[in-house]
Amino acid sequence: MKKLIDMFTRERLLQLADENTICRLSLQERIALANLALMLNGPSEIIYQIRKNDGSPEWEQWLEVCADEFYANIKSAGWEYRKLYVLR
Repeated sequence: MKKLIDMFTRERLLQLADENTICRLSLQERIALANLALMLNGPSEIIYQIRKNDGSPEWEQWLEVCADEFYANIKSAGWEYRKLYVLR
């Protein structure tokens, strides 16, 4: 996200925010602003993953599970959990 924000100088953002100024956007600016808006709007999908946290060979592999299984096992000892947010 920082990389997207770094595309715009403070002066450019003020120019874009001014209601009395007509601005043209480059393709890169339009894409960056759309991506920022999508990020602020929230993820389009959440991927739930679990893995054993005991040093076994299975420890290196994350398994995708449904939300019900993810939350059912959230307090189980020996498991590690993560959620991945997909932004489209």
